[in-house]
Amino acid sequence: MFAVGLILSSFDKQTSTKGEIEWTEDFSQTPQNTDTWLDNPDYYIASLSELEGSGTSKDPYKIYTARELAGLAYYTQNTGSLSNYFVLCDNIDLSAHYWVPIGCYYKYGTTTSQQRQFNGVFDGQGYTISGLYTECPEQSAAYSYMGLFGYSSGNQYIAIQNLNIVDSYVQGYQYVGGILGFGSALIRNCSFDGVVSGSSRVGGIIGCGDYASSCNVSILNCVNYGKINATMSVGGIMGYSADNGEIKFCRNEGEVVSTGNNAGGIAGYLLADTLKIIKCSNIGNISSEANYAAGILGQVYQGNRAEALIYDCLNKGSVVGVNYVAGISLCTYGRNYNNVQVSHCINEGSISGQSYVYGTAHVPSVGQCNNTVNTGSVSGTEYLYGTTNRFVADNKNYFGGNCSQNMTEISGSIYSSTLVQDMQDSNWWQDQTVWSEPWDFETTWQLVEGQLQLIPPLESWDDVAETTFQGSGTEEDPFQISSAEQLAGLSVLVNAGNTFQGQYFKVTQPLDMGGRNFTPIGFKQLLVSESLSVRFAGNFDGGGFEISNLTMQGMQHGAYSNHGLFGYTNSGNSIIKNIILTDVDISAGSYVGGIVGRAYATISNCQVSGKISGYSNLGGIAGYLSSARTITDCINYADITSEADSRRIGGIVGEGPAENCENRGDISAPNCDYVGGISGSLSVSDSVNYGNVEGSKYVGGISGGTSSSSRYSFSNVHNYGRVSASNYVGGLVG
Repeated sequence: MFAVGLILSSFDKQTSTKGEIEWTEDFSQTPQNTDTWLDNPDYYIASLSELEGSGTSKDPYKIYTARELAGLAYYTQNTGSLSNYFVLCDNIDLSAHYWVPIGCYYKYGTTTSQQRQFNGVFDGQGYTISGLYTECPEQSAAYSYMGLFGYSSGNQYIAIQNLNIVDSYVQGYQYVGGILGFGSALIRNCSFDGVVSGSSRVGGIIGCGDYASSCNVSILNCVNYGKINATMSVGGIMGYSADNGEIKFCRNEGEVVSTGNNAGGIAGYLLADTLKIIKCSNIGNISSEANYAAGILGQVYQGNRAEALIYDCLNKGSVVGVNYVAGISLCTYGRNYNNVQVSHCINEGSISGQSYVYGTAHVPSVGQCNNTVNTGSVSGTEYLYGTTNRFVADNKNYFGGNCSQNMTEISGSIYSSTLVQDMQDSNWWQDQTVWSEPWDFETTWQLVEGQLQLIPPLESWDDVAETTFQGSGTEEDPFQISSAEQLAGLSVLVNAGNTFQGQYFKVTQPLDMGGRNFTPIGFKQLLVSESLSVRFAGNFDGGGFEISNLTMQGMQHGAYSNHGLFGYTNSGNSIIKNIILTDVDISAGSYVGGIVGRAYATISNCQVSGKISGYSNLGGIAGYLSSARTITDCINYADITSEADSRRIGGIVGEGPAENCENRGDISAPNCDYVGGISGSLSVSDSVNYGNVEGSKYVGGISGGTSSSSRYSFSNVHNYGRVSASNYVGGLVG
C-alpha cells in the first residue's frame, strides 16, 4: 500500500458540529481567566521545533494540545508569517484564556503594523476546537482581524479545512470571523457555532474576503450555526467581499443582525470585482435596523464595477429591514457597469420592510433576475415587488404568496412582476414546463418530508478506490482497469507519489464515474512556500471505451488547478490515447482540460463531451500542452466557459499545438484574451471548428493569436462557427 500525503482532494469527509452552550442575549460569556494565551510562557510553545513533524505537505506539523496551537499565535505575533503545513490531531479546549489570533495585521492590542500572515495549510481533520474567546475592550483597530486565524494574505495559496469551532465567542472591531478575520484563502469543510460580534465586516466563517495576487477567496461546504451581530456589513458566512471570491455549497442556520446597514444570510456586502454564490442556502432570520437586508447577499455596491452571480440558492429565513429588503439579493441604484445575475433561486421566507421590498431580488439595468420563485409573504407600505424589479419579457420570475390569487398577504402598493401563480399546489414550480430551462432538482435540491433541502457535495471516489490491477504493466501485458474503483485507485496511487514511469495501463470495458467526485490523476500546486507536484509518467490507453459522467466539483482557486482525468503528466515519452469521455462536468481553476489539465505527453484519438468551466488555460482536451508535444486526431463536443478576466481558452487546448482535430463545443469566455476554436495560442494544422467562440480580445475561429510569426504556423484550417470579441477578432486567427 502507498501512504497518501496531505493532499487537497476535491472534498474531504467532514461532519459539521454544533455546540452545546445557549448564548445569552448580552453575549456575556467569558473564559475561565482574564489573561490571554500569550501572557504567560507556560501557556504556549515558543518554537515550532517543539512540534512533531517538519511542516511539509508529507510530514506536516502535528498539533495535539491548546499549548501547541497557541504557539502558532505566538510565532506570528513575535517572529514572522507562517508558511507551513499543520494538522490538528485531537479536539482542543481553549476556554482557559482569551485567544490571540494566528496571523496579525497589528501587534495584538496595539496599532503597530506587523502584517504577519498565516499563509500555510491547516487541516483540522474533522476535529473540534471549543471555548475560543477573543476580547475587545475598545472599539479600535487594535482589536481588529479577529478569529481563530486573524490575517492571511500572501502570494501563494492558503487553505483552512476540515475544522469545527463550537461554544465560542469571537468579538472584535472590524474584520471578525469565526474561522478567519481577513484575507484570501481556501476555506472548506468548516463549521462554526457560538457568537461572532463586531462593528463591521463580520461573518460566521470569514469577516472580510480580500484578493491577494493570484489567490482569491473560496469558501466551500461550510456551515454557520452561530449568532452573527454587527453594526454593518454582516453575513452568515462572509461579512464583506472586497475582491474576487466564491462561496459554494454553504449553509447558514444562525441569526444575522445588523444594527445598521447590509445584512445577508450568506454574505453581507460586495464592494468590488466579482462574487459568486452558488448552491447555498440560508435558514436563519436576517434583520437590519436600517437598510439593505437580504436572505443571500445583503448589498452589491453601486460603484467599483461590482459583479455578483447568485445561482441555485434558497432562503427560508425571515428578512426584516427598513428600506431595500429582499429574499435573495440587492443591488441598489446599480450603475450600468454593475452586472448582477440572479438565477434559479427560491425564497420561502417572509420579507418585510417599509419601502422597496422584493420577494427575490433587486438587480441593476444591466443585470438579470431569471427563473426565481417567491413563495413567502411580502409586506410594507410602498414599492413592494412580488419577485424582482426587472421586468424582462424572456425572464420568468414567479410570485406565490400564502394567498397568491387575492394577495391578502401583501399590504400597500403592489408591483408584481410577470406571472402570479395559483399556489394551491405548493410545489407547482417543480413543473419543468413552466421554466425556460430545466430546474436542476437532481443535483442541487431535494424534497425531504415536503421541505426543500440542498443536496450536499458528492463524496470522493478516493474513499472507495481499488489499488490492485491485473497485468504486469508492460506494453504487452498492461495493467488492466476494468472498474471505476480501479480508475480512482490509479489516482490515489499517483497522488501518493508513484509516477509509473514507463509503465502501461489499459481500460478494458466502459466505466461509469457518476455519483462521486473524482480527484485528478496527478497534479501540481503551489501551496505556501513549497511546490507540491505529483505527475503521471506512464502510458494510458482508453481502449476506445466510454468513461461516462466524470465529475470534478472544484472552484476557481489555486488548489483546484490542474484538473482533468489526468491533472498533470510528466515530461518524457508518455502517450495518452483512445479515451472517450462522455458527459463530463468539470469546474476548477487554471490548467483545466477534459483529458489532461497540464500535459507534457502525446495525446491522440480522444473525445470529450459535457461541460468544462474554470479560470484560465482551459481546453476540451487539454488546458496546456508543451510545444514539444502534440494533440492529434481529437474531437471536443464539450461546452467551455470562463467568466474570469483571464486568457488562453481553446476548444481543443488552451495553450498548445493541435493537429487534425475538430471542435464542436461552444466557447464562452467574454472577459478572456487569446481565445480560439481549436487553440487559445500556438500552432494548428489540418483542423476544423464548428463551435461558436466568444472572447474579449485576440479571438479567432481557430486560434486566439500569436506573438511571433516565426514560431507559430497555421495550415489547412477551417472555421464554421460564429466568432465575437471586442478587439482583435478574426475568422481564423485573432
